[in-house]
Amino acid sequence: MNLVKIFIIGIIATVFGGFNAQATVIDVYAQANSSTGGVGAVTGINVGIGDQLIMITDVNDCWSAGAYPRDSNADGLTAGNPCPGNGVFGNHVQAGVSAAFGSLMGKIGAGDFFFVGTAFDQIMSEAGALALYYWDSNSYDNSGYVSVNIRLVSDQRILPEPGILGIFVLGFGLLLFRRRH
Repeated sequence: MNLVKIFIIGIIATVFGGFNAQATVIDVYAQANSSTGGVGAVTGINVGIGDQLIMITDVNDCWSAGAYPRDSNADGLTAGNPCPGNGVFGNHVQAGVSAAFGSLMGKIGAGDFFFVGTAFDQIMSEAGALALYYWDSNSYDNSGYVSVNIRLVSDQRILPEPGILGIFVLGFGLLLFRRRH
């Protein structure tokens, strides 16, 4: 292999090999994952401080807080929600956090609830396990679920594998040796 190519491959592996990305899809159920009467949907994702957390739910993916007109998407029972049978029911306040009934909410470890909705993209200031919830005051008559696409981008650098580092050093050394002769 050409020595310049080895050197370039080493640089690319060293610079870009340090970014970690994790992606998954989680179903969050209105009844089982209710913020009252249920437990958070376990995502298996551990968030670090400084990580970028991206969560997207289809705006037409609907769940229900009970009898008509209580259908909504992850943005909750708000005006303009595209789900059939959507009504406006105001906000539910729990643990000092206020959001529309039927909203998709998140929680990192033992931290506070936060609004996720249909589109969430934020650099995180907390660390811990991510759990997702259906936001309501009574889980008894809830039904349905939404699927959440989650992507975690960690900017924490990791050391490249010894083989990659070795290729980088070898390529650089051979490049210097070749220029001298």
